[in-house]
Amino acid sequence: MANIQATIGREEGLHRLKVSTGTKEFVIGAPQSVPNSVSRSHCSLSVDFSDDASRSVTMIRINNLNIQNVTYVDGQEIDSRQIGEHAVVKLGIERYTLNLKQLINSMKLLLPAPPPQEYSIAYLSKVWQEYDEAKLKISEDSVRSANKQRLQGLLSMFGVGAGFIPGIDETVRLGIIVAAILIGLYFFVKGASGTTIQKKMHDLDEEFRKRYVCPNPDCRHFVGMIPYDVLSQNKNCPYCKCRYKEGKM
Repeated sequence: MANIQATIGREEGLHRLKVSTGTKEFVIGAPQSVPNSVSRSHCSLSVDFSDDASRSVTMIRINNLNIQNVTYVDGQEIDSRQIGEHAVVKLGIERYTLNLKQLINSMKLLLPAPPPQEYSIAYLSKVWQEYDEAKLKISEDSVRSANKQRLQGLLSMFGVGAGFIPGIDETVRLGIIVAAILIGLYFFVKGASGTTIQKKMHDLDEEFRKRYVCPNPDCRHFVGMIPYDVLSQNKNCPYCKCRYKEGKM
């Protein structure tokens, strides 16, 4: 949790709203916009912000700083109260309206950048290993398919060549030629009906891109065709800047 405490009052001279947070201060509004009924140290505002990147407001407390001052929240005069972001805050008997949203957003800018969120990428090791093994298998299948095609060509050539050897019975000759043709047709139909190597690789890559992603649920960008042992040396996601770690989540 990050906290900022500010003192709110009228700026001397130009009568703008002055906000002091210890070492820093800023003003809000146009000159002469804040009436004299708002004192120079009228009230204080304590705001708690979340530690994550959103820096959302988790608590607001307003305190009237002097008995002579008058501070209203939602129409009621208060000394100290916890309020919501949409509360209507007015200062002084002339009821100067405090722009609470603008004030809180200005205070938020004074906060240091939150530390990057940390996520484990250990599970991506398995994703990469499965992808690498599947890619290797497709490559081996491609080699086997090429060898089968070579075998098909040799058998067909042998069958057709054997069919023209002199002295062979015509019935046997015809049987050899028909067998060679049938073998060729079998390998052709089997090859044509099967999934191509290119299609298998395309489907594998598409599935890999869906799984090999940044572990931050608000990011989920594909981290690239980077081997896990190289990815594990990276410190941050290039997209959301979350921090990577190899241990369990």
